[in-house]
Amino acid sequence: MRGLVLLTLPTFIAIVVFETRKRLVYLVTALYFGSAALFLLMGARGGIFTLILTLWYVSCMKSNKRSRALSIAFLVLAMVLVGDIIQALRDDTDALTTYKFAPLEFVKLQGNSLDVTGTAIAYRSIFAPYASSYLWNELKAAFIANDASHYSRGKVLAFDVPVFLDAYTFSQGRGTGSSYLAESYVIGGTFGVVVISVLIGFGLKAIYELSREALTLFMVSLFLPDVLMMPRAALLDWLSVLLKMGISVGILIAGWKVYLAVGWLAEGIRPSKLLKESSR
Repeated sequence: MRGLVLLTLPTFIAIVVFETRKRLVYLVTALYFGSAALFLLMGARGGIFTLILTLWYVSCMKSNKRSRALSIAFLVLAMVLVGDIIQALRDDTDALTTYKFAPLEFVKLQGNSLDVTGTAIAYRSIFAPYASSYLWNELKAAFIANDASHYSRGKVLAFDVPVFLDAYTFSQGRGTGSSYLAESYVIGGTFGVVVISVLIGFGLKAIYELSREALTLFMVSLFLPDVLMMPRAALLDWLSVLLKMGISVGILIAGWKVYLAVGWLAEGIRPSKLLKESSR
């Protein structure tokens, strides 16, 4: 199933980017998110929500119309509501019976990344020796799942911080996540945050410029969800995903070439063609 996702996601994004028939795009999107709803029920929100934002970005780049403020506000409110419900279910499966929508409380809970950054600033000397190890393991993150049950210090900042704060709670499956700001500070202090933030700014500008063409928009859309997650994720997760998606796209291209070759061979050996050639 995990291997299948490597093909379905880039295929889905390719359809959304290249297909011009809106009805087909809506149908495929509904089918894809119908299956993705299972991940929501398991408590996974970040990947699905960032994918929704990526699709909205693709839609804006394909259309000459400006996005309406009311539509954006409705999208944000809907995502906050769904995210809050999933958070409540993840904490307590019986929470729906007493559930109350509290948007400010939801926003407050999303402040974990600020706590991670604050911890990195206050105790940088503890995490800084592992800065290069963090970066190296982030490049492998899309290929090798980080297993909290086999935790070892110095591999992932998203594990080191919660273990440092409360090892027992981490062993029970709780965590704080990470943040590119925290990691930037661990790497180079305030100077590192400034330099890396400037580089990210140039990178975002390059993403926008690349999004003007359909093919490059497709490539951008493959890793844009992980770029959007950077405030709550690691610094190089997007690059790891891009490398993995590059392999997936290579498999899709190879499959397409095989499909064309089979079609060409089938066309070449049709009986009608053989009869025509034999009658000459």
